[in-house]
Amino acid sequence: MRATARVLAAATAIFAISVSVRSAGQGPPPQLPGTATVLLLSAERSSAGTAVTLTARVAPANPGPFTPSGTVEFFDVQTSVGIATLETSPNGISAVLTMATLGAGPHILTAKYLGDANLAPSTSGPAMHLVSGQ
Repeated sequence: MRATARVLAAATAIFAISVSVRSAGQGPPPQLPGTATVLLLSAERSSAGTAVTLTARVAPANPGPFTPSGTVEFFDVQTSVGIATLETSPNGISAVLTMATLGAGPHILTAKYLGDANLAPSTSGPAMHLVSGQ
């Protein structure tokens, strides 16, 4: 009888620890507060080789204690065209990328805020840019 009681007690303790560890690891990760990203272009059209400035403004989706920090990655459709660091200015929190490497033709540009420890990532809506020339 004593041996049985000891085995059951040991098995119960192991089972309880196992359940405790599993429970802590399961479930959805905590959800970070959302953000909103808006992409502004210096021009809707340009000539090949002319610099275009892309400005991504990032703000929390709801008022709260956190300020966006980190980086924004800019895309032409799905191709990354550059990364810029967020900075605070009188116009808000923004990341600026100036480039003159867009080829001739239409471009669909977006900006993706990569998020930080306190705020979730977000992606802007598309902005069209047309480059004329060679």
